[in-house]
Amino acid sequence: MSIQGKIESCIYNTITEVNILLPDNKKIDNNLDAALFGKHSKLDSLNVINFIVTLEREVKTQFEIAEFSLLDGTILDQEIGSISNGRELLNFMQKKIEV
Repeated sequence: MSIQGKIESCIYNTITEVNILLPDNKKIDNNLDAALFGKHSKLDSLNVINFIVTLEREVKTQFEIAEFSLLDGTILDQEIGSISNGRELLNFMQKKIEV
């Protein structure tokens, strides 16, 4: 599977896992255009953190790596702060993983 395919799988798996914990009116659409972060997202701040932690775990599993962080130490990271949907997240993660 390509890097892009693995990252997509990680995002979809994360959405599925996070949705288990959410009420029906807060569930995220399982597609790359779904709003994940920002003003159009259905996730509150706690669920955003849960999403990020779950996604990091998925990446470690899919890519068989010990360490991976989306935030590099701060939730206010400007790069991730500009991401609103799964497609933008995919592009951001591809850059981080290919480095």
